[in-house]
Amino acid sequence: KNRMNFGGLMPVGNIVTEHGHNFRSLVDGFFGYGASSELFVGRAPEFAAKFKSVRDLEINRKDVKNETNVYLPAANEWWYDHKVPASLYYPAGLRTALSQKLTLRPLVFKLGVPAVAIHVRRGDLKRSHARATPDAYYYNLVELIRKYAPNSDVHVWSSLQSYSAEVEQNIQHWSSADFDGYRERGMTVHLDDQTLLDPWANLARANILVMSTSAFSYVPAVLNLNCVIFPGNIVRPLDGWINGKEKDKALDKKLAGCIERGTASVGSAPPAGTVPAEGLQLLDS
Repeated sequence: KNRMNFGGLMPVGNIVTEHGHNFRSLVDGFFGYGASSELFVGRAPEFAAKFKSVRDLEINRKDVKNETNVYLPAANEWWYDHKVPASLYYPAGLRTALSQKLTLRPLVFKLGVPAVAIHVRRGDLKRSHARATPDAYYYNLVELIRKYAPNSDVHVWSSLQSYSAEVEQNIQHWSSADFDGYRERGMTVHLDDQTLLDPWANLARANILVMSTSAFSYVPAVLNLNCVIFPGNIVRPLDGWINGKEKDKALDKKLAGCIERGTASVGSAPPAGTVPAEGLQLLDS
């Protein structure tokens, strides 16, 4: 949107996240071998300007000269101006290009039927936490989805593992038995995959993606060009996403169109959620 090239990331001291994942390994898996060494800036360049937020940058964009380096610590508030379409920040071509490496990973869905992927955030949340969306919310959504796509193959991804600090203390808030309700309703449950890339690949390429209140969900949701359902608390959903917490009648109508759009590619090539990316390139650093 702002016609600027992405120049890289300023690294923090640690490379292991609070959930115990090596972030540089994830970057290499997501973008390709050696990507972390190119994306993370080893030595900070001289910055012509530093901006507190996307709003701050856009207000002063006209004063930024070509071929200069500027520093934006976080881009979380790109959504501040609701009059600007989200697609200007996340055009389909960019989303497709970002997902290229994930399209090479195998999927777990049955062939020839609608693929439904659900992320249920659990591991790091206590049972009373507001972000631990009740199971009934997901059960209801799956029931509605099956109304329009009765032969759907439904898979659930979640985790029992909490933050590294709690793991060291042997603290665990959830158990596999907490997911028996999903299994009893004919859903396949995946817990604590060896790499985060496999859940992301499946969530990003599903015909229908049901998000949770989680940044982990947001990554594949941005990459998914099919039907995305969010849990009502995202400040700025992308174009075409539907709110899973709307009133039943409103949700039913929107869900029908979302599922029709999301399942249009079922039984055809390329795999669900992928778009040929020939000619697409990420911005030069």
